[in-house]
Amino acid sequence: MGIAVASGRIGYAVLSQDDKLLDEGASQTATRSPEDAAAKVKAWIALVQPGAIVTEEIGSNPRKRGRTLCVMKAVYETVRESDAISVTTPKVRRYKDKYREAAALAEEFPELLPHVPEKPKCWLNEPKRMILFEALSLALRLRETR
Repeated sequence: MGIAVASGRIGYAVLSQDDKLLDEGASQTATRSPEDAAAKVKAWIALVQPGAIVTEEIGSNPRKRGRTLCVMKAVYETVRESDAISVTTPKVRRYKDKYREAAALAEEFPELLPHVPEKPKCWLNEPKRMILFEALSLALRLRETR
């Protein structure tokens, strides 16, 4: 399971042992406070019961600060308190931008094709569904640790 946090959203993606996408989801309300984030992550963990959970290493992305950083810390603590193996990793970008990464991930996981957003104009906000691809990217990091 990969859990990603961004400004105003939190998402997860669950992979099977053979890297099939089993489930994914996102929440905007969970980022209102660290307590809301912890409660949502606990609910996801109870629902999915993953063997391992990957989160982004706190402090590895200087663009994340303020409330987003507090939510990341709450997610990290909640994951560490669970029965799952906790893995943290710095964010690694293998493509020129996250939109190309989302398109590449959707090729590997065609069920996500309808969720691939177009890159918005520079003055527009990032699409909320990008968090699904960030969570999937984190979940796939387990391939490298096996």
